Amino acid sequence: MSWVKGRTIVITGGSSGIGKAIAFAVAGEGGRVVLASRTQARLDDGVDQIRRAGGEAIAHATDVGDADAVEALMERAVAEFGTIDGLVTAAGLGRFGPLLEQDRAAVEETVATDLLGTIWAVQSAGRRMAPGSQIITVASSMAGNPSSTMALYASVKSAVVVLSDGIRAELAQRGIRLSCLLPGGVATHFQDGWGAEETSEFGVKATDDSGALDLSHVMRARDIAPAVLFAFDLPERSRGANLSVV
Repeated sequence: MSWVKGRTIVITGGSSGIGKAIAFAVAGEGGRVVLASRTQARLDDGVDQIRRAGGEAIAHATDVGDADAVEALMERAVAEFGTIDGLVTAAGLGRFGPLLEQDRAAVEETVATDLLGTIWAVQSAGRRMAPGSQIITVASSMAGNPSSTMALYASVKSAVVVLSDGIRAELAQRGIRLSCLLPGGVATHFQDGWGAEETSEFGVKATDDSGALDLSHVMRARDIAPAVLFAFDLPERSRGANLSVV
């Protein structure tokens, strides 16, 4: 039986991509899912799909870069289900291109979503968690191995890895386990911004002269979800793990 069965799991970035795939996997194992993202319509669609499959889920529109909004999310989770047993910080966005060409708004949004959003979620959920709870942060295989046009994204995801390693002992003192997931290339909306260097990094080729990408051999979001279930099911005495899925 999976650890998530009967437990409440908050998933940021839960309306699409990796976050949505994780939500479906958790619900499929009997977990109660709290989906969060900025897009209410997508959230509602995800909740509807989970419920039609016999799962239990609610949605709460949240901008994870806003600490007050994240507090409201966690308060809603507790009000609906009584506890927060698990957290997955899957909210993220990528800005691709030379750093010198990135405008201030793009930089601030990336940092707010990918890094501050992780910090606010870990703080807010962690303060409400009982011993035995778990947190899984989502970084990237690009952490520590950036291409020149993905430096901003890679640096922020590297900070998520450092944050995760740094707070693991602090959380362990509270009886909370933390793991960090580092996915490789996954076919999501991120590829819409890829240029020649990004496609080369992941071995993706154009299918024809139109420049359309051949993503046939690139992982799908559903390929990442089993790693999250694996992390939740680590031995009880484990303090967590950094898991690369490439």
